[in-house]
Amino acid sequence: MKPALLSGLALGLLTMAAAQRPSGGAAMAADPNVHQVIVTAVPRHSGEMEPLEQGAVLVKQGGKDDTIHNWRPVDAHTAVDLAIIIDEDTQNLGVRLDDVRNFVKTLPPNVRVGVGYMSVGGIVFAQSAFTPDRNLILLKLRPPSGAPGSSPSPFTSIQYLMQRWRPHPGQVHEMLMISDGVEHLGGNDSNNITLKKAVAETVQAGVVVYAIAASGASDAGVSQNGSPMRDPIGGAGPGIIPGIGAESDSRGIINLGELTEATGGTTYAGNNGTAPRFTTFLNDMLQRLNHQYLLVFDSSKAKAGLESVNIEVHAPDENVTAPKQIFIAK
Repeated sequence: MKPALLSGLALGLLTMAAAQRPSGGAAMAADPNVHQVIVTAVPRHSGEMEPLEQGAVLVKQGGKDDTIHNWRPVDAHTAVDLAIIIDEDTQNLGVRLDDVRNFVKTLPPNVRVGVGYMSVGGIVFAQSAFTPDRNLILLKLRPPSGAPGSSPSPFTSIQYLMQRWRPHPGQVHEMLMISDGVEHLGGNDSNNITLKKAVAETVQAGVVVYAIAASGASDAGVSQNGSPMRDPIGGAGPGIIPGIGAESDSRGIINLGELTEATGGTTYAGNNGTAPRFTTFLNDMLQRLNHQYLLVFDSSKAKAGLESVNIEVHAPDENVTAPKQIFIAK
């Protein structure tokens, strides 16, 4: 399929999303230095969570406090668009794709879904718009081809999407990415420019990314780097890796962690290659989607470009994740 056609498909999906966005967010629309981010809080133990109030939130840059304009829960009245993006070279998903289908069935009703496949030249979307129609999404979900060379650069695909999926005040954009995270075009290391650009553009687009590590065509059926990866939370089951600080024998998983940590999301990975099932991962992600807040703050004290931000939430009974970086307009 030619890149021009890919572009048309993506633009149709994303233009529709823009047309459906809610009104509001006047401060953000008027000032490019006012930023909207998503903060996620999940209970440390089982049980109900008390709502988090704005007084518990602190935003700092360079040791200085930023001004908070708004803090409110993502609820049934908030439009949430979730892109499920699968690497075309992923192999042997099998029953794991059924886990994704079950996840789609249990999403809150305010979540609209789009399905796309990372391939040469960008992302091929399976439908023309984000939709609340779960049955349509279930029909559009298909096994990736698993062909070598079908998705040489997942982070080029992410850049392609982010350039067309811009933030809108009051609307939440999130992504579930299923990929090995390997930059097959070369430079698969910490200095990879394609990865760095994908992180910067995803942060600028305000998209929260969750990633499930799954073996691609180059390493299907083989343990990550030929040896088992360590589970950061202990035990023999699949682990939840919150970011690049987690130990891993796979550069691809570290790449995914760099992207998800910057955006306030999470990377999930099995102990040894693709996890046998995705149910634990997706249940955790569903819990996170059900416990999120929209935070709008003024970042005018920071210089232009990609900047670190420290978002603190005083919540002793909850685990809180938030973006580690924001993009300051020049």
